[in-house]
Amino acid sequence: MADSVHRAAWILYAIAVRHPFQNGNKRTAFVVVDALLREEWGFHIGAPQREKGKFLIEVADYQHDVDDVERWIWKYLEKNG
Repeated sequence: MADSVHRAAWILYAIAVRHPFQNGNKRTAFVVVDALLREEWGFHIGAPQREKGKFLIEVADYQHDVDDVERWIWKYLEKNG
């Protein structure tokens, strides 16, 4: 599972900072990673909405690196119920 979380962190970071789309990059980054974790491992990122929004903005503004993103995912990772 550690490899999946590491990969998820890279995906979230890459989409959030590279802005491949005109709009919705942060939302897309989160949804893709959350879906990957749900489908592959049966977990999801249970961060509160406000915390999620704040963190994703900070990632897009280069205030966090991939290691920070990985730690954040681990912090909020929850088993699907």
